[in-house]
Amino acid sequence: MRGMPNTLTIGERVAWYRRRRGLSQEVLAGLVGRTADWLGKIENNRIEMDRLSVIKSLADVLDSHSATSSPNRPCSTGPPTAAPTPCPPYAPP
Repeated sequence: MRGMPNTLTIGERVAWYRRRRGLSQEVLAGLVGRTADWLGKIENNRIEMDRLSVIKSLADVLDSHSATSSPNRPCSTGPPTAAPTPCPPYAPP
Protein backbone atom coordinates (compact mmCIF):
# COMPACT_ATOMS: atom_id res chain seq x y z
CA MET A 1 0.00 0.00 0.00
CA ARG A 2 2.92 2.33 -0.57
CA GLY A 3 1.78 5.88 -1.14
CA MET A 4 -1.73 5.48 0.24
CA PRO A 5 -2.46 7.36 3.49
CA ASN A 6 -3.78 5.22 6.34
CA THR A 7 -6.50 7.74 7.19
CA LEU A 8 -8.69 7.16 4.12
CA THR A 9 -12.32 6.11 4.46
CA ILE A 10 -13.53 2.92 2.77
CA GLY A 11 -14.89 4.91 -0.18
CA GLU A 12 -11.66 6.88 -0.53
CA ARG A 13 -9.70 3.62 -0.51
CA VAL A 14 -11.88 2.24 -3.30
CA ALA A 15 -11.24 5.42 -5.33
CA TRP A 16 -7.50 5.25 -4.62
CA TYR A 17 -7.22 1.64 -5.78
CA ARG A 18 -9.46 2.30 -8.79
CA ARG A 19 -7.20 5.13 -9.94
CA ARG A 20 -4.10 3.05 -9.23
CA ARG A 21 -5.49 0.32 -11.50
CA GLY A 22 -6.26 2.91 -14.18
CA LEU A 23 -9.99 2.19 -14.21
CA SER A 24 -12.75 4.71 -14.78
CA GLN A 25 -15.77 4.74 -12.49
CA GLU A 26 -17.86 3.44 -15.39
CA VAL A 27 -15.57 0.45 -15.97
CA LEU A 28 -15.20 -0.52 -12.31
CA ALA A 29 -18.93 -0.12 -11.69
CA GLY A 30 -19.69 -2.32 -14.70
CA LEU A 31 -17.29 -4.99 -13.49
CA VAL A 32 -19.16 -5.26 -10.19
CA GLY A 33 -22.64 -4.94 -11.73
CA ARG A 34 -23.39 -1.44 -10.47
CA THR A 35 -23.74 2.02 -12.00
CA ALA A 36 -21.10 4.74 -12.15
CA ASP A 37 -23.46 6.94 -10.13
CA TRP A 38 -23.53 4.34 -7.34
CA LEU A 39 -19.73 4.04 -7.36
CA GLY A 40 -19.35 7.83 -7.23
CA LYS A 41 -21.58 7.92 -4.16
CA ILE A 42 -19.52 5.14 -2.53
CA GLU A 43 -16.25 6.93 -3.27
CA ASN A 44 -17.59 10.22 -1.91
CA ASN A 45 -19.03 8.57 1.21
CA ARG A 46 -22.61 9.58 0.41
CA ILE A 47 -23.80 5.97 0.74
CA GLU A 48 -22.32 2.93 2.46
CA MET A 49 -21.55 -0.49 1.04
CA ASP A 50 -24.10 -2.61 2.85
CA ARG A 51 -23.50 -6.03 1.28
CA LEU A 52 -20.50 -8.25 1.84
CA SER A 53 -20.86 -9.60 -1.71
CA VAL A 54 -20.37 -6.10 -3.13
CA ILE A 55 -17.36 -5.44 -0.88
CA LYS A 56 -15.83 -8.74 -1.97
CA SER A 57 -16.55 -8.02 -5.66
CA LEU A 58 -14.82 -4.64 -5.42
CA ALA A 59 -11.83 -6.14 -3.61
CA ASP A 60 -11.56 -8.94 -6.19
CA VAL A 61 -11.74 -6.57 -9.15
CA LEU A 62 -9.26 -4.17 -7.57
CA ASP A 63 -7.05 -7.17 -6.70
CA SER A 64 -6.62 -6.01 -3.15
CA HIS A 65 -8.55 -7.10 -0.10
CA SER A 66 -6.98 -4.19 1.77
CA ALA A 67 -8.97 -1.83 -0.44
CA THR A 68 -11.97 -2.42 1.76
CA SER A 69 -10.33 -3.03 5.11
CA SER A 70 -11.04 -0.77 8.02
CA PRO A 71 -8.81 2.32 8.16
CA ASN A 72 -8.67 1.83 11.94
CA ARG A 73 -7.11 -1.63 11.73
CA PRO A 74 -3.49 -1.53 10.57
CA CYS A 75 -2.16 -4.50 8.63
CA SER A 76 0.87 -6.38 9.90
CA THR A 77 3.78 -6.33 7.49
CA GLY A 78 6.18 -8.42 9.58
CA PRO A 79 9.93 -8.25 9.01
CA PRO A 80 11.10 -6.38 5.89
CA THR A 81 11.93 -9.65 4.12
CA ALA A 82 8.56 -11.30 4.87
CA ALA A 83 5.50 -11.07 2.67
CA PRO A 84 2.91 -8.61 3.99
CA THR A 85 -0.01 -10.03 5.93
CA PRO A 86 -3.27 -9.16 4.15
CA CYS A 87 -5.78 -7.01 5.98
CA PRO A 88 -9.00 -8.78 6.93
CA PRO A 89 -12.10 -7.71 4.98
CA TYR A 90 -14.00 -4.83 6.50
CA ALA A 91 -17.12 -5.81 8.42
CA PRO A 92 -19.43 -2.95 9.36
CA PRO A 93 -20.15 -2.69 13.11
